[in-house]
Amino acid sequence: MKAKLFINDQSVAEIWLDGVEEDHLTTTILTIPDDLQREQTLKVKVQTVDKRWMPKTAEVRLLNQQPS
Repeated sequence: MKAKLFINDQSVAEIWLDGVEEDHLTTTILTIPDDLQREQTLKVKVQTVDKRWMPKTAEVRLLNQQPS
């Protein structure tokens, strides 16, 4: 599934979570590195509807950011 990552109420990235059905997803917890690159793979925890946590890998692509 594809989801958006928000920081301070602004959409800053799109994330792709493999192997997660959208209707099973309630929240994602992301650890954001200070030097987040334009495209980077992050480790995330996904909480499912039945409150289980699953470690996942998310593909992250920053939106509206110029490469430095």
